[in-house]
Amino acid sequence: MKIAVVCDAHIFRTSRGEYWCTSVYGYHYFKRYMNVFEEVRVVSRVKEQEFPDNGKYLRVDGPNLEIHPVYFFRGPKEFLPNIGKVISTLKGFDTGCDVILYRIPSTTAQMAYLLTRKAKVPKGIEVVYNLYDELVDKTLSIPRKGISWLNHKCVKMACADQRVNGVSYVTKETLQRYYPSYCRMHGEDSLHFENYYSTIQYKSRNISSTKLYMEKKKWILIHVVVNIKNKVSGHETIIRAVDIVRKKGYDVEAEFVGDGPMVPYFKEMATSLGIAEHIHFAGLFSSPDDVYRELRKADLFVYPVHFAGLPRVLIEAMGSGLPCISSPVAGISELIAEEDLVDADDAVALAKRIIEVVSNPEYLEEQSKANIEKAKEYTDDKLQIRRDDFYRRLRECIDHV
Repeated sequence: MKIAVVCDAHIFRTSRGEYWCTSVYGYHYFKRYMNVFEEVRVVSRVKEQEFPDNGKYLRVDGPNLEIHPVYFFRGPKEFLPNIGKVISTLKGFDTGCDVILYRIPSTTAQMAYLLTRKAKVPKGIEVVYNLYDELVDKTLSIPRKGISWLNHKCVKMACADQRVNGVSYVTKETLQRYYPSYCRMHGEDSLHFENYYSTIQYKSRNISSTKLYMEKKKWILIHVVVNIKNKVSGHETIIRAVDIVRKKGYDVEAEFVGDGPMVPYFKEMATSLGIAEHIHFAGLFSSPDDVYRELRKADLFVYPVHFAGLPRVLIEAMGSGLPCISSPVAGISELIAEEDLVDADDAVALAKRIIEVVSNPEYLEEQSKANIEKAKEYTDDKLQIRRDDFYRRLRECIDHV
């Protein structure tokens, strides 16, 4: 049995015929589907580009996995003039497949859904992100919000489609309210069902022990995002908050893990505020284990993001024993207490909360312990049981669609 997984990966094919990606969607990621299906076809954007085998990138291709390349584009400006090429390369992606799984929101996956929504095969959806947060965000332009609205409507339509058999969400309840499944609206039956599970790949061995804070005089804040390409992940808010906190006499520094075109901008901001020596950009790390080691060195994870689904990096930080401060978007409120949620653009509120928690070592230790216990709910051994159940139910639909 073969499943077609349509996703938003950026995959690069070398002249040697190898397929690589920069994060998340390596071969190991797609092995999760092989617990139930013998073969996996990955449907995603592919670009010709050389990648060195130096341990910093993830190899995608492997046994029982094939790749259906879709025309490579980045953002609406490249998608709209090339929509014909995208559709042309998507056609036939499901040929020979027994099940289709769309990971949405994703321009590629949503186009694939529109092309195959009437196909006589079982279809499933994994909802990984909340587009509604973009509709109410104050920083996005009107044209960008228009695109978000169209995507939001498409995701909502797909989840409610009677021809979609199963819908799974990365949240326990949040995304379900915005994108209710046919099953949720009309009742579950053998051909319509839903589930929830995070898409995180997190091993029990990565869980840390409780951190101690009673003797702390200096605090390292840490933030992780692979591609630092815009302002929506909270870098500016953190830098301004560090400036405020330091001026109030607290020895606080921030470390940003990741790299991208906006790094010079944020470095210049730190310099203009006179705190460049207290703002550090660590760059990309070659493996998740390197990121975990960096998380364990820090004292507090700070993540004031504008948009999210259920951020895996937040779970990884919790599993590293870090108390966390984030923003009240998507499923983050399912992980973090209300008092540790601040508006993504409110540097003053973030600074106030940082001062409150670093002034209370007992609270930090309580949160460290509680976060470790919460992270244990998201380890692979627990989540894979839920994933397998969802994929197995899709497979059981094959003879009845």
